Amino acid sequence: MWDPDLDHLPGDNWAAMVGRALEESEEMVVLLTPAAVDSPHVKHEIEYALGARNYSNRLVPVVVGDPKRVSTENIPWIVRRMPWMHLDDHEIGVPEVRPIADAIHRLDRERGGRGGGGIGSLTHVR
Repeated sequence: MWDPDLDHLPGDNWAAMVGRALEESEEMVVLLTPAAVDSPHVKHEIEYALGARNYSNRLVPVVVGDPKRVSTENIPWIVRRMPWMHLDDHEIGVPEVRPIADAIHRLDRERGGRGGGGIGSLTHVR
């Protein structure tokens, strides 16, 4: 997992670091908030994941907060058709993120890794 707050220093080439992280990753969890869906950077990262072989069927969209506040017009159509997970933004703890972790483990297991567990409840958000 790449955390830009921990993995970069002042003066680092941000674009190069994001690009390297995208190339080295095999799954992407995209947290969809009102600000994120309006961000051209998030849109580019989603589009990269949709076109990159290492992310094939390994994109996990998660709506954070009230799904009615997240506009889908800036989200690529294929992502709008995928099953989305929902994460309440009031209290976030182990029970709330467990389905996301399960989805990552399932993707890892499908790829031949050692992940375990099943995917939690998926909901379509429109």
